[in-house]
Amino acid sequence: MRQRSRFEPSGILPRPAEGRYLLVSDDTGHKDAEDEGVPWLFAMSAAGAVDPEPVPVLGVKELADIESITAGDGGDVYLLSSQGYSAKGKRKKARTALLRLKQDGRGFRVDAEAYLAELLDAAGPAALAELGLPGGTRPLEIEGMAYRDGALYFGLKSPLDAEGNALIWRLGAPRALLEGRRLEGAGLSLWARARVDVELNGAPAPGGISDLCFLPDGSLAIASTPSTADGAAGSLFHVLRPEGGVLSPSLVRRFPGQKPEGISLALSPGKLIVVFDAGAEAPSFLELPWQG
Repeated sequence: MRQRSRFEPSGILPRPAEGRYLLVSDDTGHKDAEDEGVPWLFAMSAAGAVDPEPVPVLGVKELADIESITAGDGGDVYLLSSQGYSAKGKRKKARTALLRLKQDGRGFRVDAEAYLAELLDAAGPAALAELGLPGGTRPLEIEGMAYRDGALYFGLKSPLDAEGNALIWRLGAPRALLEGRRLEGAGLSLWARARVDVELNGAPAPGGISDLCFLPDGSLAIASTPSTADGAAGSLFHVLRPEGGVLSPSLVRRFPGQKPEGISLALSPGKLIVVFDAGAEAPSFLELPWQG
């Protein structure tokens, strides 16, 4: 796999009918090479074996900093880029993508697309303040996405609110956003806040959301990593009744020295799967009984 592409898993989606998972990677191809950003997903067996043959995504030239993947209705698959700036201080259009995919052969095809950060910038200061972005979109990083009852939920890694809570947005009408390419009528709102701190070098550190997943009983699992601090650390939380507003997450587990970047229901019944991004090292995964 490393000969074909960088592989730094940032999100995971179970495909029960296929007996496998789909994974997204922050980066694809090779850095500064012609194939950098090549539009690929990756497949993993239930036992954790990654297929050396990537899964192609047609209809888009590049995938940049894809942080999350989730399934909607009717076979729809959604991908979301981070919306953030690169280490070089740039935010090209591909880093702001929200994509809806349909299956096409052994791969997928982009069926609809919108560029969220661009739409947010155009919405103006008042709209941004209502979403918890009083200073604009410069600090925005979205790493989590989940789907429930026709709506998409976005978990923000940054910014946090003034009390140190991570933010969760709700997009009530994804189709309106993707097909109209405008925020008006799409029902984007600040839905919830949650304190999801991590433990970094033995001390508490503000945590941002790295992924989120609604469970079969209606509860919510949230993975977190340091919101802005450097270092590998993570936590897993559970919210029994995620009804919006200020949530009360219960700590399930800490992951010292690891970055839990993706969570979803596992193919194994009654379990949650967590995937860890290890940078240049081999990534890993862990199955846990889900709470609830």
